[in-house]
Amino acid sequence: MTLEHYRPGFAISIGRHSCRPLAMNRTPSPRPSPPVGERVSAGLVRGIPNGSWAVCMASCPGKLPMNPVGTDSTPSLTLLSDRRSNSRDAVERVLTRSWVMCMVLRSRQLPMSAFLGFLFLGMMLIGEALAADPSSPRGVSVAAATNNLSSAWFADRGQSLHERELTWIHWLQQTKALAWPMRIITNLGPSVYVIAFLPFVFLCLDPRIGIRLALVYFVSSALREALALAFCFPRPFWIDAAVDTFHYRRALTFSYSFPSGHALIGTSIWLFAASRFRRPWAWCVGIAMALLICFSRVYLGVHFPSDVTAGFVAGAMFVALVIGLEALLGTWWQAAGLRRQCVAAAVLSGMLILAGILAKSLHSAMPDPPLWAAFAVKAREVHRITEQAGAVFGLAVGWAIGRRWAPFEVFGPWWQRLACWVLGCAPLAVIYGTRWLGPADSEVIRAAVRFCGASLATGLLMGVVPWLCLRWKLVRPEVAR
Repeated sequence: MTLEHYRPGFAISIGRHSCRPLAMNRTPSPRPSPPVGERVSAGLVRGIPNGSWAVCMASCPGKLPMNPVGTDSTPSLTLLSDRRSNSRDAVERVLTRSWVMCMVLRSRQLPMSAFLGFLFLGMMLIGEALAADPSSPRGVSVAAATNNLSSAWFADRGQSLHERELTWIHWLQQTKALAWPMRIITNLGPSVYVIAFLPFVFLCLDPRIGIRLALVYFVSSALREALALAFCFPRPFWIDAAVDTFHYRRALTFSYSFPSGHALIGTSIWLFAASRFRRPWAWCVGIAMALLICFSRVYLGVHFPSDVTAGFVAGAMFVALVIGLEALLGTWWQAAGLRRQCVAAAVLSGMLILAGILAKSLHSAMPDPPLWAAFAVKAREVHRITEQAGAVFGLAVGWAIGRRWAPFEVFGPWWQRLACWVLGCAPLAVIYGTRWLGPADSEVIRAAVRFCGASLATGLLMGVVPWLCLRWKLVRPEVAR
């Protein structure tokens, strides 16, 4: 995908290049166009090492018109074809408003680079479609196609699948003796106990593993909320009153069902924890715990088997992506200054919130079916994903500040480490305290309050608590290696 003609400072290129210094040519000289399929944006991106791939976008701000290919004025983007379409207009508007995005990875990381590059482009295209005027033919066609596609899929396949899965749930619930063990196992996924365990790992075991585990927990939580808003599938007891939840807290199951949050988040944290040990037995334990959490959600009647299957697969894919990018992102983070680290934290947090808003917008014109609409009154609220995004922002900024002002190492007896853990749990109470603040009729204010509360809590955990522990000699300063 290349440019036949391009204006200065604008390019999108996917392909192999020779090894020369990276440069930007803002005044390219005109030359004849090569055949379709062999066009290369030469002069824009150079210097990609042999055997590497590039997914690069660079643009200058502005709203210059993009004329069709073949004219002598400002030329347009050519997508391996000269056919004009409405979609190409949307692509051009997205790319001309984009800032610099450049990722150069070696060929073994090609799937990750392609995935991230096209994910970014897809989010921008979705935003362009949502920003279209609903009264225009293009806006109507995009909205109608999206709504009709999701409605038809659920009506034809999702409903029949859920009917079969309800039979399996009723069969599982015939064994009443598993109720109390399943209620215990399900709390090994996202719960207050796991959140309280995060400062224990950070302050009592290893701070580097602790920050990574906390980021995995909150990022996977935000991704789950975005996916749930995108699919809007019901829970089993929403559509079948005969499903028994065994006195499980129904008040906490007001979000949509697909994918299972316990399955996705539980799989993410247990598989990531297993990857730290790098032993076969650790992987076996991690997979077994993730599968037990999935089974508990089905047994308790709060998820369909398809929900937990999708959650397990999504969690495993997320962990694989994290492990694959961990070394690359860690190297960049250590070399970046405090300002860049804070900007990166804000960008990641903003992308999570944007994903939730876009997912909610996909079904904004489609009310829930009357059969279970009463259960989903709070399902489309976005303040949960803003809380997770705020926690991610606070974790990253607090870690960046804490590593400069209070780098520490864990040492000492267990009573000393227990004191550190108590100090670390205190700020996390702010997350739950802010859930009762804000007017109930203003979702924007509630979302802002939750974002600020979560970012403050995790920022204090990563930046202030280590300083207090150092001052009170509960930990020792980090020794340079």
